[in-house]
Amino acid sequence: MKILFISHRWQARTGEACKKALTKLGHDVELVWGKIGSVSTITKYYNWLKRSRPIGSDIVRFEQNILNNILLKKAHSQRPDLIIVNAGGEIFPDTLIRLKKTTNARIVCWAGDDPSTYSHASYYLAGVKFYDHYFIGDPSWYGKAIKDSGVKRCTLLSYGADDDVYKPITLDTGDLKLYNSELSHLGVLHDRRKELLLQLMDFNLSLWGAVTSRFLARFSNVPAQLLPYIRSGIVQAAVSNKVYNASKICLNILHSQMSFYNNKTFEIAASGAFQLINIKNDAYNYFQDDELIRFNNIDELKYLISYYLSHDKERQDIAARAYAKTISNHLFIHRMKQLIDEAF
Repeated sequence: MKILFISHRWQARTGEACKKALTKLGHDVELVWGKIGSVSTITKYYNWLKRSRPIGSDIVRFEQNILNNILLKKAHSQRPDLIIVNAGGEIFPDTLIRLKKTTNARIVCWAGDDPSTYSHASYYLAGVKFYDHYFIGDPSWYGKAIKDSGVKRCTLLSYGADDDVYKPITLDTGDLKLYNSELSHLGVLHDRRKELLLQLMDFNLSLWGAVTSRFLARFSNVPAQLLPYIRSGIVQAAVSNKVYNASKICLNILHSQMSFYNNKTFEIAASGAFQLINIKNDAYNYFQDDELIRFNNIDELKYLISYYLSHDKERQDIAARAYAKTISNHLFIHRMKQLIDEAF
């Protein structure tokens, strides 16, 4: 079938991965960018400008108007059977109404962030009732805001991994020297992450992708104590895979909006790497206790780091089981198959 897939452009490359997965499933897919995320230093500063006053809101609105017009034109010319919105906060309710009137397409939203946290949550939530199916990436997001929105059908659809990008690899001597780490963390340093990482400086810690540019790190919001541990600025997906492959332990500290598995969970596992994650429970049985190691507080985390750094075979066996489970159940092709099955 013909599919329009609207996505954010950001480091995780979710849009590209989902297009590839849908194409493998036999569909004709066109990718439309909902907004440009922090995929380079230039776009990082552009997004900073969008958050600034007094012009930020005008830039955002201008960008959203362009997207909505592009989407309407694409839908009119392509006549898709399915429209997947992975950037729901940028689609106006009026656009959804017009799409329902002018096409025969099923329209679904796959929320990659908690909808109640959007700066423009009011009109985003006003559009939820116009989707034929609403998918959420975390079960905790199904709260009062969504329940009161008039949502028709709401289903959990977690993140996934692209196994063409995230996979076990053998690093050459140069890459091993560049990316080798006992304990690594990849990603922006939100408050929860800063709090934990500040208490792990006794370990051989490496921070990747924590700042826009390593050379400008001192001007960032990273605590001064953590600056010596920064190994890079923004990293692309292929580099992320090298970091995971070269790390004995990958830290996966969830964003405050998350209570369930994030994209890194599946990317680290697909890389064949070992991770420690602060998820409290797995009511959906994605991973068993011998496939993924969870921690609940800093004392437990410190103990687990010390233990698994000194138990190589046990650490590698756990990573191997997580890899096998991810390749079997948690790739983007599995997520897109679920979405298609439930959308119709």
